[in-house]
Amino acid sequence: MVMLATVCVLFIQGARAWGFAADRHRRVQETAARESYLYEQLASRDAVFESQRRIYMERFRRLEAQLREREQDVAVLRARLRPMADQGRARVQDRQD
Repeated sequence: MVMLATVCVLFIQGARAWGFAADRHRRVQETAARESYLYEQLASRDAVFESQRRIYMERFRRLEAQLREREQDVAVLRARLRPMADQGRARVQDRQD
């Protein structure tokens, strides 16, 4: 009888250990599947962010170029205004003299 009880106890412990190992294996597989899904999502978002970054950098470069052109236009217009302003001052002084 003691021998039968010992065998039963060992059998139950073995079954528990096997169940625990099977459960652990299932959890490992679930974790691996979840991680691969998350890594896939992360890679997809990285690709989207990289694409958006390229688009915004190109827009930024284009706007910088436009700004430089406008600054050059302003410099040219100021250079043209100076002689006109000097002529206007000269006329005013001539009238005062």
